[in-house]
Amino acid sequence: MEKWNEICFLISEHKNNNAKEDFFQLEIEHIFEKVLGWSRFKKEIITKERTKVGASNSVVPDIIIRNADNNLIVIEVKRPNISIDNHQKQLFSYMRLHKVQFGLLIGDKIQFFYETPNDTKPPKLISEITFTPDNLEGNEFIELLNKESYNEDKIIKFCNDKLDLIEIEKEKKDIINFLKSEEGEGYVIKLLADDLYKKHNEEFIDEIISQILISVKTSFSEIDNTISYSKKITTQNIYQNTTGKLPLEFIPNDRDVFKKLLIEKKSAKLIFHYSNGNIEEKDWIVRNFTETSNLIGNLRSRPEARKGKWQEQGIIKIVAQIDIKN
Repeated sequence: MEKWNEICFLISEHKNNNAKEDFFQLEIEHIFEKVLGWSRFKKEIITKERTKVGASNSVVPDIIIRNADNNLIVIEVKRPNISIDNHQKQLFSYMRLHKVQFGLLIGDKIQFFYETPNDTKPPKLISEITFTPDNLEGNEFIELLNKESYNEDKIIKFCNDKLDLIEIEKEKKDIINFLKSEEGEGYVIKLLADDLYKKHNEEFIDEIISQILISVKTSFSEIDNTISYSKKITTQNIYQNTTGKLPLEFIPNDRDVFKKLLIEKKSAKLIFHYSNGNIEEKDWIVRNFTETSNLIGNLRSRPEARKGKWQEQGIIKIVAQIDIKN
């Protein structure tokens, strides 16, 4: 942790003095040489090396870390008091040009990028580290960059482990966002209806579902909670002014017959009747509907048929119809 804390101290001096980019780059070079053990003398730290691109153009990466004749890391440096979030493209082009898998963007923080071999997509952000003392992530990262312990296979494993964690977090976020959406709320209602169907008949379940409001919200977001609460209050006001439940009709009228046809055809026609006299038709696709699925629960889980929603839209009846002739 001592090396990381020393780096934080050196960086803070430049932040406090609002250092220019050139002076800050000299400090980064000093850190790689004196703190991390890379050698200028052995040409392991290369600065401002001009590389030709085409007949008349050239590029100049700020720093390249080398081992023997191999380029290991490309580093771009920005002023320590300026956000680096919009400066990645330049670093990516240098990484591609020098065929380097690892790139560092250093300014108000460190961004570490890894380019997966044979991947046409831009390098992936693996770590974003702030210069705060006793930062465990910062200390772990510096240990990877230390010359004495530098091991490319170890860094690649570090990157792949990070990518796995990033993918898991993305999947969690996608599931949470789905559950918070109208489709997700309908999914929860279907689960509830199918579970109740094991012990109760459809009329009983219909009565239950028509009288409850299911709202999914995150426990960690104060803003989301506030929005959900506001929506809930508004909806409750609507409920106070309406009574009863949305009438549902089926053609054929026998629900057992209708259900068998729905399982067979996997679709039906929904006819929405509105208080202003309008009629609207929609397709009802139920690919996963089975014998154990609850007919009423599936229908009432649709966004338009949920408590409060049908009142808002002025729906007075929904007719589910399957053409027996087809």
